[in-house]
Amino acid sequence: MSCLRGLIFVLSPLLLLVAPAAAADAPRPEPLLGVSSDGEACLLGGRLGGKLAGPAAIAPDLKHGELYNLQNLGERVGVAPAIGTPQAQSNEGGDCSGLWMQALALDPLRAKQPALAIRSLNGRQGLAPFPVRRLPRADMKARAILAAYLKSRDIAQPAINITQALAADFTGDGQDDILINAHRAARNKERKGDYSVVILQPGASEGQDEAGKAAAPIVIQEELITKNRRFPGNLWINVVVEVLDIDGDNRPEIVLEGQSLYGGGWEVIRIVDGQAEHALFCGCEG
Repeated sequence: MSCLRGLIFVLSPLLLLVAPAAAADAPRPEPLLGVSSDGEACLLGGRLGGKLAGPAAIAPDLKHGELYNLQNLGERVGVAPAIGTPQAQSNEGGDCSGLWMQALALDPLRAKQPALAIRSLNGRQGLAPFPVRRLPRADMKARAILAAYLKSRDIAQPAINITQALAADFTGDGQDDILINAHRAARNKERKGDYSVVILQPGASEGQDEAGKAAAPIVIQEELITKNRRFPGNLWINVVVEVLDIDGDNRPEIVLEGQSLYGGGWEVIRIVDGQAEHALFCGCEG
């Protein structure tokens, strides 16, 4: 019995030393900041405990001076430290409710383009870009997909203007799908045939219906003008900024920045059971 007491006496201080170390090694949240071309950064949220979480759950873990890698479709476009901590902009009210902003010390000579900022801790970045292929804007298959889709939405003679076409396995079936971002728009007046769409055409194994015909694309964003209007154009114009697996399910999420005449913001899109799920948003929906 005396030997057992001696063993407990020796081990007790060691256990006290090990317990804090184990707690310190617990995974921290993985925040995501959408950085606009003019340098404003809003907190989308991120990954917490292997799941997507909103900004209110992520913000308490963010600290002044932490470094962020800035990325655009897999390419690092800058590094910036945080200035202070995220601030809730609830006083904005209206369509800006729930908005959290984070100041970053950005390089004034950086390229003025939108980027996704991902925290780097001790030189290690927890979230990595998902492999995608950039297709030419004139890719014939992408143009045919877009033309067929617009015609099915009552735009009889669509003007094809693809701004981004990306190939990757978005649905998790091992086949490349095609993500298309396209618009035709003018800010001075809305015209019949104007549009702004982001659609995903499933690959070979999911891209056909029971009759063997091409399945309809998955609609992520869609605004269509079917008649002339005298009002200024207010279509929500998108940019695909990054593709990455945030929640660890081996299927990537899509990060979009969007702007309209009266608002703008960032969004994280998940593809679940053949549908687009609007998972996270930060910004002002004008």
